[in-house]
Amino acid sequence: MKNIVTSLLANKIATACVATAVLTGGAATIAIARNNNSDTTQKEPAQTVTGPSKEQEQQETDAHKDELAKQYQEQQNNTASPPADQKKSVTPVITNASVEGVSGYVTGVIEEGGSCTYTFTKGDAKFTKTANGVANVSNTSCPFVSLTKNDFSSSGDWQMVFNYDSSNASGSSAAKTITVP
Repeated sequence: MKNIVTSLLANKIATACVATAVLTGGAATIAIARNNNSDTTQKEPAQTVTGPSKEQEQQETDAHKDELAKQYQEQQNNTASPPADQKKSVTPVITNASVEGVSGYVTGVIEEGGSCTYTFTKGDAKFTKTANGVANVSNTSCPFVSLTKNDFSSSGDWQMVFNYDSSNASGSSAAKTITVP
């Protein structure tokens, strides 16, 4: 008997839950439908946004190109070669210095072909490696120069100085120590 009462009670609870779900879903559907119907009220027509005419746009583009060309020409005029006896003084920056190789860059000058010279010394022993400078957007880059342990005549601490020289600029870095194992 207890099982029958429990079973009937469970059926009533299940029926009540299903009825509640159906009623809630129906109420939500009606609310959504009413909301959609209320959106059919008159709305203001969309406004068309117009931009400049093609002719005006072309004129603005041409003016911008002219301005860029003028700026480029001014930059070129400002980097013209100084008199031979008045090279610009620059300070090269070492970006990599190890037994495997060296590289660096030079700020304040943007040009192709300057000479990047790396000089290594330890006591009376000395050797050099060179590379050609390469202009990039903001400086002159001195590409990576490979080294091997055989380039160094002995192990220990070697001093390396990076010199840059061109028709426009010259300068030297501070010395950097490279330890050869």
